[in-house]
Amino acid sequence: KSDADYLIIFEDDVVVEPSFWDAVFAFVSRCHEFDYVVCDTVDYDDTTSHPDLERVDVCASDGFPELYRPGGIHRYFGTHVQIIRTAFLPKLIGAAEQWGMMPMDMWWASVINEMHVGRALSWQANISSQRSRTQAVSGADLPSSCLVPSQSSTKVGPKL
Repeated sequence: KSDADYLIIFEDDVVVEPSFWDAVFAFVSRCHEFDYVVCDTVDYDDTTSHPDLERVDVCASDGFPELYRPGGIHRYFGTHVQIIRTAFLPKLIGAAEQWGMMPMDMWWASVINEMHVGRALSWQANISSQRSRTQAVSGADLPSSCLVPSQSSTKVGPKL
């Protein structure tokens, strides 16, 4: 059993920026108004813009104005990086058992907030993307340094 405060799930095609871990540690250290966060989601038209009316200021004073609470399931695709408060995990699993599953890209945006299971947000931090989207933008192959390492982090801070 782990004593970690947060759980991070990476999809197998995630690409992270060099600033990824510093940004995540700062976020989980200062923003406490979430149970579940998906990083750098895209809209149905494959852009990273989301409606301003869905922007929430729950952590803006902590330096994180780029948080959104989904108002619909078709605007928040890409679950390549998910940050889950460990204490929320049993409730998340219970919701899946109660309401069933669908692709995670749609499920989190429709079930967690809409069914009042927890506080789910999209964090547009520009620290991660899916490899296929990155290649489509740059047109180049990615160096191995862009891939997520398989070893655990040894940074001092919230337990991840």
